[in-house]
Amino acid sequence: MKANYRSIFLALLFCLISSKAFALAGIAERSSYFHYNDYAQVERGHPSDTCTGKTKWCLGLSKKNLRGLRGISSSFEELSVPPDSASPYFIGRLSENDHWLVYDLQQESIILEHPNYKNALDTWRSLKQKDPIFVNVKNTSELLIETEESIDRRWKMDLFLWFFFGVLPLSIFAIMFWLASRQSARKYQAGGPIAYRILSYLFLIPVFGYLYLTSSSLWRIIENNW
Repeated sequence: MKANYRSIFLALLFCLISSKAFALAGIAERSSYFHYNDYAQVERGHPSDTCTGKTKWCLGLSKKNLRGLRGISSSFEELSVPPDSASPYFIGRLSENDHWLVYDLQQESIILEHPNYKNALDTWRSLKQKDPIFVNVKNTSELLIETEESIDRRWKMDLFLWFFFGVLPLSIFAIMFWLASRQSARKYQAGGPIAYRILSYLFLIPVFGYLYLTSSSLWRIIENNW
């Protein structure tokens, strides 16, 4: 019966490992890219080592070929939404020091960097720009359009992590516990004690846990990427 107790312990350990595996797959570093205007695109890191502020969630701005912009070494906490694709100006709050930056994307030149938003807004208005609407990491997908390449890459990355770091390795354990359940059931049917019947059901717990985790994590991927 010692071996059976060890198997029960392994079943509980399996449930813990499987939940941790799917959780870790969900926090992998990744980036999404959004069309900003004719001069640049926005990178949303969630989380990302490119973030230069206090958190690992930020926005980055770069040329369409992912080349950095001259004079900008910081990520952004928020950026103004361009009124149209041809508008070269933006105002944004830098992650590293919370300063406000007014920038010309066409010339790749800093117009103003200042810690006070009012000063930056005055400069912004002097460029004949309307008061800005800001995009941040929470509302990026609502105010900007994600590029097709980014959507395709995100789907592939999430499904890769889901299958190779969750489904594939843990399916081996699920099969092992399914076979253990069948073996216990056969021993009970052959005249063994009721304990074998109970064990046959206990061994199914991690199997159903595996099915639940794989299906629910796949559904979360669909919800997050649809």
